[in-house]
Amino acid sequence: MKKKLFCLICLFGFTFADETYSVLADPLMSPYSMSENWITTHYALTSVEDTTIGPFKSTNGAGVIGRMGELIFIWGPVNQLMIVTNHEIFGHGYRIRDLGIDFAKVQSYFIRAPFPYNTGGGATTFTITNQTQPEQMIDISIAGMEASSILANRLKMNWMQGRQIDGRVATLYLFSQHDTTSYVYSTRDWPGVEDGNDVGDYVKWFNILHPKGKISINQLRKNVWLNFMDPFTFYSAFAYGKYVALGESAEIYMIPFGDQVYYLPGFRYALAPYGPERYLENYLSVNGAPIYFYLKTGNADRHRSYGLGLEYPKLFIWQYFSLGGRVDLWKQRQTTTPLTFLQVINYGETNRNIPVKNKTLYGVGMYAIAEAKIPNTPVGFLLNLGFKTKGYLPGEALKESLILRFGLTAKF
Repeated sequence: MKKKLFCLICLFGFTFADETYSVLADPLMSPYSMSENWITTHYALTSVEDTTIGPFKSTNGAGVIGRMGELIFIWGPVNQLMIVTNHEIFGHGYRIRDLGIDFAKVQSYFIRAPFPYNTGGGATTFTITNQTQPEQMIDISIAGMEASSILANRLKMNWMQGRQIDGRVATLYLFSQHDTTSYVYSTRDWPGVEDGNDVGDYVKWFNILHPKGKISINQLRKNVWLNFMDPFTFYSAFAYGKYVALGESAEIYMIPFGDQVYYLPGFRYALAPYGPERYLENYLSVNGAPIYFYLKTGNADRHRSYGLGLEYPKLFIWQYFSLGGRVDLWKQRQTTTPLTFLQVINYGETNRNIPVKNKTLYGVGMYAIAEAKIPNTPVGFLLNLGFKTKGYLPGEALKESLILRFGLTAKF
C-alpha cells in the first residue's frame, strides 16, 4: 500500500503545481467525473512534456514554428480526441446508460482519427426497444453537447485556482465550449438534415412533441451566437497565440473585489429537452478557490423555464479537511406521450398530431463536496454525496436519484 501511494505521489508530484486535480469515478461514469479525469490527464501529459523535453521558450522563428507545429500536430489532435470521446462515450453513452437497457443500449462507438490525420468526429450506435419513449430520443440527442459544456465548465473552475491558461489546453476549451455552436451552424434545416445529426434529431423530435411550438435550426442559429459572449473564449484564443509566440501561459484578467476576490461573468446558450435555454454564468476566485453560480431561462412552446445554481467546493477549510457543496433549483416542463417511439413513427404517417401530456416540474439537486487530505502528503480523498429530484439537470440522472462521486485529489 505504501509503495502504491508513493508511486501516486510521484506521478502527481512532477505533474502539477499549486493547483488541485482530481481522478473521479461514479456508478455510470458521468460527464462530471470524466471531465475531471480529462483535465487531469491533459495536465499530466503537458507536464511530462515539460519535464522530459523542457519548456521551449525561444522567441526566434524556429521557436515560433516549432510551437505552432506542436499545437497543430500534437495538442490539437489530443484535444480533439478528448472532446469527441467525451461527447460520444460520456455524453450519448452516459445518457443511454442512465435510461437503462429497458429503453436503449449502446452497440458501438466510432472515433475517427482527428485533424490533420483525418477528418475527426465520431458516432454512437445504439438500439432501442418497444418501450423507448420519443422524449428519451431528445435526451440522447443533446447528451453529447451536454457533456462538452460540462467539460468547459470544469476547465473554467480549474482555471479559477491560478487564473492562468496554458495554450496547449486552449483548443480543448474552445472545442468543448463551442460544441453546440459549431453543431448548430453546420447543420442544415430539417427535414433535409441527415439522420443521426444531434441537432437535427433534437429539432425533429422536439417538434413532434410540440406541434404548436415548433423550433427550427434557423432559429437556433439566430441565438447560438450568445456562446461567443464568453470571455474565456477570447482568453483561450489569446493563450493559444501567446504560447506560439512566447511559449508562455496567458493570465486571465478578472474584475477585482478586494485583494483576493476576482469575478468574471459570461453567457451561454444550451439545448434542453423542454427547449433551448440562455445562461448567465458567474465565476469567482476567492483566495485561489473557485466559486460558480448561474441563472438560466428559456421560452419554448408557450412555456418559460427557470433555473439557478451555486457551487462552492471549499466553503469551510480546516487543516486537513474542506467542505462545500452545490445546489441547483429548477422549474421546467415535462412533455410525455402514451405512445412509444415506434408507435410515433407509425402515427406520424397519418399526418396527425400525437397526443401529449405536459406537466410542470419543480426540482432540486444538491450534494456535499468533502475533501480529506492525507497528512504530510499532497494526496487526498474527494467525495460528492447528495441527491436530486426528478427532472433534467445536465450531467445527472433524469429520474430521482442519489448523487455519488468519489476519487483522489492532489495539490502541489
